Amino acid sequence: MKDKEKVYLFHGPYQNYFYKYVEYKRGTGRKYGLASIFMLQELERFFDRQPLVPVAEMLSKASVEEFVAKRPEESLKTQYMRMNFIHDFAIFVNECGGAAYVYPAEKYVKVRSDFCPYIFTHEEIRRLFEVVDHLPYRGRYPKFHLIYPMLLRILYGCGLRLNEALLLKTGDVDTTQGVLYLSNTKNGSQRCVPMSVSLWKYVDYYLEQMAYPPDYNGYFFTSPDGNHYNSTPVYVMMKKYMKAAHISREDGTPPRVHDLRYPNLNKIQTFQKKDVNRNKYRLKKFGYYFYLFLLIPQKSTREPSGFFHFADTFLSFSSSRVASAFAFSSTVISR
Repeated sequence: MKDKEKVYLFHGPYQNYFYKYVEYKRGTGRKYGLASIFMLQELERFFDRQPLVPVAEMLSKASVEEFVAKRPEESLKTQYMRMNFIHDFAIFVNECGGAAYVYPAEKYVKVRSDFCPYIFTHEEIRRLFEVVDHLPYRGRYPKFHLIYPMLLRILYGCGLRLNEALLLKTGDVDTTQGVLYLSNTKNGSQRCVPMSVSLWKYVDYYLEQMAYPPDYNGYFFTSPDGNHYNSTPVYVMMKKYMKAAHISREDGTPPRVHDLRYPNLNKIQTFQKKDVNRNKYRLKKFGYYFYLFLLIPQKSTREPSGFFHFADTFLSFSSSRVASAFAFSSTVISR
């Protein structure tokens, strides 16, 4: 099945700038995908909330500063991205003959680079699965209550990035050997990731419930229009479920969806680009990461035998703490 090309409709006095901006960005060779489109639509909604403001003042200093202001429960990185977006868009508008205030780069919020991932407790993970496993049936989205329990299990059980999971095709999910084949990765390299037996069985259950045709090779997580789910609304829903499960960081905000990857024995490639000192730090913090990094193949092919050999060997030498983590994961994922 070929990917469907979505048509994005903008409206309002800046709609021509929006279309031209997308065309300009893509014309320079940049991907400018769905997340970037949503940023334009966010600006569009911001304009809609200011119906009495003249067009010439929609991107005034006051409006721009209101647009980039910190919002409740958002991270500094999200605010930084909005500042960077409006900065670039305003420059484009001015180059096209418009009048827009360019938010100064020196006023961007400072984003800390030495972040520490949120490590979920077993109890928090149990509560999160409890929430998604009891999602009600929705007539408008009849597969909604099936998608999120499966997606959460893939993210937690295999340590995938969200977009890696959302772009999986059914042909990438090997239900014969229990392996996920990833081609749409962050660095463009192919990987294969083994599934636990319990997750493997849940995949079979999921495919049975989704009732895909025998010759179907579309997206594993299919949206109502037949395309893949976009990461932005999924982020929103996952954070909503975390709040429902009473999971929050010290500042009261829900953790990142990305934090479901830590710690995770099946996705140690996360740390392959770090320097030696950084790897030693990870060894001290998580106990087993650097050791696994040395053993797991970094570039995989369609032949996953190396992973299975490693998994069988490692489990016989694993510490009680790691073995406990495996046992807990299997218990939760199989529900």
